[in-house]
Amino acid sequence: MANKIICLTGPSGSGKTSVAQKVQNFIPGLIILNGDSMRKSISIDEGFSALDRMKHNLRVARLAKELVQQTNIICDLIFPSRHARGMVEDIIHPKWVYIQRDSLPEKEGHFYEVPENIMTIDHDIVAIEDSAKQIVELFDKRKTKITTLKGDGITVNFNYYAGK
Repeated sequence: MANKIICLTGPSGSGKTSVAQKVQNFIPGLIILNGDSMRKSISIDEGFSALDRMKHNLRVARLAKELVQQTNIICDLIFPSRHARGMVEDIIHPKWVYIQRDSLPEKEGHFYEVPENIMTIDHDIVAIEDSAKQIVELFDKRKTKITTLKGDGITVNFNYYAGK
């Protein structure tokens, strides 16, 4: 089975990194490309303007494209806009997971455009461990059942071709 790339997207503080680290416990050899860590290495010259964020996202996508030849990858970045996610999609064709947390306070100057039609995990309700288990399943499937995880046993399901 071919290696896969999963991109976790969501606002700062939503729990992307915590989930990625839990997933790594289940999948030997998984590489996490964390946005903050990548800023300290391959994007040290980039700031936080819209253009700089785009450049950062594209650098990480290009690195993921090379590394996926060796192992499974999780890209754990904000990916703030549909445009940015579209450009990343053109490079690596990942499976996307939106990590939602509505209880976060609004941060002035922190733009984030909520994605549509991708797996969504609501971290106001779903535990990190349960989120990680859902993401682990994505590495095992080509055709993925996309589930919006909400509380009280309520889920919204539909089938979606999740890429390569």
